[in-house]
Amino acid sequence: MFRNKNYLLHVLLSTLLLSLLLAAGCLNQPREQEGKREKETPPSTEVATYVGSEKCSGCHKEIYNQWKETMHAKSLQQKGWDKFELKGDFTAGKLDYKAMKEGGGRLVDIVLHEDGTVTIGEKDYKIFGTYGGWDEWKQRYLTKDVDDPIREGNIYILPIQWNQKTEEWVPYHADEGHGEPSKKNWWRPERTFEKNCSGCHNTGLALKWNADGYVTDYSYQEFNTGCENCHGAGSLHADNPSPENIINPAKLAKKAANEVCGQCHSRGKSKPEGLFGFPWKETVGNDGRYKIGDDLSEYYTEGGGYWGEDKNGDGRVSLEESVASQKHHQQWWDFMTTAHYKSDSKNAPKTCFSCHSPHDDGFQVGDKKFSLEQVRNNELCLECHQDRAPFNGARHHFGDSKYTAHANIRCTACHMPRTAKSAVWDEKGLGDIHSHRLNVIPPSYKEVYNMPTSCIECHTNATDEQVEEMIQIVKEAKKE
Repeated sequence: MFRNKNYLLHVLLSTLLLSLLLAAGCLNQPREQEGKREKETPPSTEVATYVGSEKCSGCHKEIYNQWKETMHAKSLQQKGWDKFELKGDFTAGKLDYKAMKEGGGRLVDIVLHEDGTVTIGEKDYKIFGTYGGWDEWKQRYLTKDVDDPIREGNIYILPIQWNQKTEEWVPYHADEGHGEPSKKNWWRPERTFEKNCSGCHNTGLALKWNADGYVTDYSYQEFNTGCENCHGAGSLHADNPSPENIINPAKLAKKAANEVCGQCHSRGKSKPEGLFGFPWKETVGNDGRYKIGDDLSEYYTEGGGYWGEDKNGDGRVSLEESVASQKHHQQWWDFMTTAHYKSDSKNAPKTCFSCHSPHDDGFQVGDKKFSLEQVRNNELCLECHQDRAPFNGARHHFGDSKYTAHANIRCTACHMPRTAKSAVWDEKGLGDIHSHRLNVIPPSYKEVYNMPTSCIECHTNATDEQVEEMIQIVKEAKKE
């Protein structure tokens, strides 16, 4: 009996001791694991969700108010919004261009109505939203009235465009036709807004698509380009406003910093199948949008649209073969070819926002702001270049020669000629978008590539020899 009591006491003591050890282990283990998690996976926007720009205004009110007036914030407008406005002349009635054909080849009338309804053939289309209409470019018009067999409510861009500078209506893919049985028509599934435009114009985008690559499900946090398109999803930062919980593009490495702008200021297709006209990693599925800081080349292929020569004979002018962009919204491709981007100098402006103010439509160098007029007066460029060469003196533009009539011309006129078109080419053959190559394009390129050059802004008969003389004068001036 005594032995049994001792045995029982021994078992109870052993059990108690084991329980204490296990409890100590259980208490210590979470602390070790928690510390390990914090070390291996610091706070990251990778797991954050999108909250919308208005959420950011609570702490960043001044920046938010600046952003609200930018084209990022107002390029897309929906009917009923404060800034919704039909800039085009909807009193024009029947348009006089004959580009729209029914499936059998019959020309179809396009008739505009003052209430914003557009009649194409026998069907009326209501405008629910607009794209553009700011500055002196263009405005296009969004409708959901297409009988889309893929998804009810897909957004389409009507085959009309209002050019603001010339105040005229022009076709927008109207020549592609209107009705059945032609598969090539302006409202075919390949031409939805969701498939071609949403990746850059919406924030917090999510997509699903079918086997043919047509979008079947579409949602977003914000209809325009908001704060989180450049800073990443912001829910963690909103809950805990630590700098570690949000991405500051200014602190990224040069390549990644420029790709923040490059995700939209470029032209290309998603990977790997090219289903969308914007960066998207298709293998990830509906969450395949570009993540700030990732390698953009994993999401996107370069899409062409340049002036130059097809040196390798593949039927297209590549970035390496090209002289400058011919199409718009591809400033990033251009900028990557520049000495600014490639320079090893610590003082070289290596990012888009070295010159462009990221939170408004202005310009900057460091903390110093510049207006568009100051840029045109060379003040922004001289902020960096005044100590390196006589860039604002008579010697820079045909200096001490017989070609001095236009001394002190704008830096951008020669180094950023208007080679690309968003809406119109002017009477000189110049577009309405500046090249971002920062290279002088000599007069002979007009003959060789039938493209705009640096000289035709002011001269009708400039020669390559004159440009070469100018370059030599500048080189000599730098030595003084």
